[in-house]
Amino acid sequence: MNWRRVLSLAAMMALGIALLPANALAQQTSLKQQIIGTWTLVAAADVHENGSKVDDWGPTVKGVASFDANGRFIWMIIGAETQATTGSPRVANRMVVAYYGSYSVDEARKTVSYTAEHSTSTIMDGLKRTASVILNGDDMTQNSEPIATPRGKLTPQTVFKRGK
Repeated sequence: MNWRRVLSLAAMMALGIALLPANALAQQTSLKQQIIGTWTLVAAADVHENGSKVDDWGPTVKGVASFDANGRFIWMIIGAETQATTGSPRVANRMVVAYYGSYSVDEARKTVSYTAEHSTSTIMDGLKRTASVILNGDDMTQNSEPIATPRGKLTPQTVFKRGK
């Protein structure tokens, strides 16, 4: 083997080893680190046991979720207008769910567990829920635990885009 080829091979190996730690570190970004920030709602639907999706929020649904590094979150979804109109800004005339509280991340299961401290619906105050999280670049999909309803079990699904 000639020296030029040996040096060339050694240089390529050194470059490969130098790049390896940077690549390995990039892959070690935790789920918690990845979800920190503000997310804008793209879609909200209920997925039924038969796989059908129902969007009760209407075509004008908007929302936001925000996660901080200290395990605190805010979640808000505002949907279609309702029949109730009181004229008071304190009484919603749209479908709305908003809550805030604490969250924790299970890195191995790729889930986020929420504890709502206070909500627009009293049945959610103190409620603990877990959602699987799928991240793909600036897109985040969450599938919450199934809920038993009069229409059968359904899985709330939300899709967000990272805020810019």
